[in-house]
Amino acid sequence: MTQRGAAIAFRIVPLHELDVVQRKLVRLPYSVHVATASPDPVLGDGAGFRLITHDTSTGQFPDIAWLKSRFPNARPLLASNNATCKLA
Repeated sequence: MTQRGAAIAFRIVPLHELDVVQRKLVRLPYSVHVATASPDPVLGDGAGFRLITHDTSTGQFPDIAWLKSRFPNARPLLASNNATCKLA
């Protein structure tokens, strides 16, 4: 972007650079998936559930905030920066 070339990038969080034009493209819905043999987690609780989430050492992500607000008592099992790992 420093040479003013045309580029398109899709990000889950906005950039805070003044020379980058940004537009919200879509609304991204979130959901929780549990094993078939597990009971559904209780909205507003989440006790007894373990989460596979983003590694937040590089910043905060809206999906992590969404998970924590809906299942505050669920505990992280694995935090990863690898999308394939989170889909497994």
